[in-house]
Amino acid sequence: MTEKVKPLKTPKFKFSLKSKALKRVIISTVIVAILAGAGFGIYRFVQGRKNQNQTIAQRTARVTRGDITVSVTGSGPIESAQSVDLTSTVSSTITNVFFKDGDSVKKGDVIFELESQDAKDKIDSIKSQIDDVNSSIADVQESIKNLVITAPISGYVKNLNVQEGDRVSKGSTVLTIIDTSKLKVTLPFSAALFGKVKIGAPAVVYIPDISQSIQGTVSYLGNTTYTNDYGGKVFDVEITISNPGALQEGMKASAEIKVGSEVYLSTQDATLEYVDKENVKAKVDGEVEEIFARNNQFVEKGAVLLKLSNDDLSKQLKNYQTQLKNLQDQLNDAEDNLENYYIKAPFDGVVTNINFKKGDNIKAGEVLATVFDNKNLVFRVDIDELDIAKIKVGQKVNITVDALPETQTNPLTGKVAKIPLVGTTQNGVTTYSVTISIDNPKDLKIGMNANAEIIVNQKQDVLMVPLEAVQKFGNRYFVFVKSSSQNSFQEGQTGGFFPQGGFGNNQQSSAQGSQNWRQRWQQQEGSSTESAQQSGNSQSRGSWSQNSQGTGSSSQLRTRRMTSLLGSSYYKGAVLRPVEVGINNDSYIEIVSGLNEGDIVVLPPLSTGSTSTQTQTQQGFNIMGGFGGPGGGMPGEFRQFRQNQSSTGTRNQSSGSQGSNTNR
Repeated sequence: MTEKVKPLKTPKFKFSLKSKALKRVIISTVIVAILAGAGFGIYRFVQGRKNQNQTIAQRTARVTRGDITVSVTGSGPIESAQSVDLTSTVSSTITNVFFKDGDSVKKGDVIFELESQDAKDKIDSIKSQIDDVNSSIADVQESIKNLVITAPISGYVKNLNVQEGDRVSKGSTVLTIIDTSKLKVTLPFSAALFGKVKIGAPAVVYIPDISQSIQGTVSYLGNTTYTNDYGGKVFDVEITISNPGALQEGMKASAEIKVGSEVYLSTQDATLEYVDKENVKAKVDGEVEEIFARNNQFVEKGAVLLKLSNDDLSKQLKNYQTQLKNLQDQLNDAEDNLENYYIKAPFDGVVTNINFKKGDNIKAGEVLATVFDNKNLVFRVDIDELDIAKIKVGQKVNITVDALPETQTNPLTGKVAKIPLVGTTQNGVTTYSVTISIDNPKDLKIGMNANAEIIVNQKQDVLMVPLEAVQKFGNRYFVFVKSSSQNSFQEGQTGGFFPQGGFGNNQQSSAQGSQNWRQRWQQQEGSSTESAQQSGNSQSRGSWSQNSQGTGSSSQLRTRRMTSLLGSSYYKGAVLRPVEVGINNDSYIEIVSGLNEGDIVVLPPLSTGSTSTQTQTQQGFNIMGGFGGPGGGMPGEFRQFRQNQSSTGTRNQSSGSQGSNTNR
């Protein structure tokens, strides 16, 4: 079943003027609208003519001499260069606390003393063991020394009864040394002589075997009398004689001693003995390794007679030395451990946050207090990655402190103390926390906010102009200079666009030079445009162009801008002069060559409104001419500048956010 749809009917409206009054109202309204539109158009026409007739006042500046300082700024809170939490490495009881919160301490001062008797006892025990081992080492070393047998006196070797390879025992006699030059005899004398004779008195000794008498000397007196075999009272007298050569030990002898007019004879005979006679004995066990003497050989005192060997002694010495080293290491560890019971200040400073008192038990690792260095203060500033290469350790820093207003006029000084190797990246920007040390932190408190001006470059007594006076075209820099007899320009051998006599001393030469310059610029840009069209987006080759990829339209735009710039009435009476620039900050730039002190340069015009501002930007009237800032020495960061001149004494202070003030 099909349903038919009927088409909609369009309503019809009819309008009719039913009264003459309504018609008059409509006509009046139309007339008023026409008159209002005409009036607005006339107003716009008049205003446009008025603005067109307005002229912008030319801004100028003089080339002066002064000081240029290039710096990077930043700020941060002041902190101690050193701050250490004092902790104990042992568990113990606090026996003494020698300081209180806020006290000044010197390096090495004991702040806490802990109970340490066990540690001291351990040290005493180890020291006792060390003494025993040292004694054993001394004994073994003496035994090793005694393996070499030397002559105790000068004399003749007798009774040498050992051979190489024989083993000898400690205490056994290996030979005898006799000094035959002197002999002695001990004789009894009557008690009547007792007390009358003295040591050193002369005596006469009779030797029946050789029928000779020999002069001698009393060398010893007995201190008591005794009864001899015959019942008489006697005492002993020792007499020493020199051997004329024939005397031998064992010969009989008697003697007489004269005291005053009386002569006393010995009551009995006695046998002669050598005064010096030594039985040389082995002091250690050993094997005869080498013999250096023979029987009846005369040897001097100290001469080597025999050499023994004993490997056991060498082994004992090595073992004892190993024990000693181990004990010494244990002692060092024990003494180091004892130091742990004395908590000392690691450096000069102030102690604070003392958390314990005498009698408190502490555990190893607990923080007992904090010591900070209140004499050496630092703060850290974040330096942008674009500026960090300019920062060097040791660079001078001017410092102001928000809490100390006087530092605004008399800044504190400091230096760059530390530059980190690794930066911190956030939101695609990397900064480096540079440490600034403060030279004289008097009146400063930890936590105060400090501002740093890091001096990265500084030149004194240089020619300079306002930064905005310099224009950059391509890779070269120019300044508009007021025309005068001394301001004529010769391009020379630079290969640029100015012909010889391009901007002369009069309007005619100046105009002709400008015309020639524009023609050469257009020819250069034209060839660049043609080349660009042939090779695609290639780099513009005009020596006055931007260092960027150019197209035909961009080259034409630069040509129009340059032509407009040179033809602007604002720069009337000025010539464009090339200059060599040096360092700069945000206010001034150094002129290395191209200008003289006293020259007058033309600054870009000030904006008179949004329209004129836009026009100026298109024409290149913005700072640096709108063709890019100076390369090398012309960074983008805001800088701080201080001009020191007797005439002005001006200080220009740049502004920026905390850290390195850099325009990206």
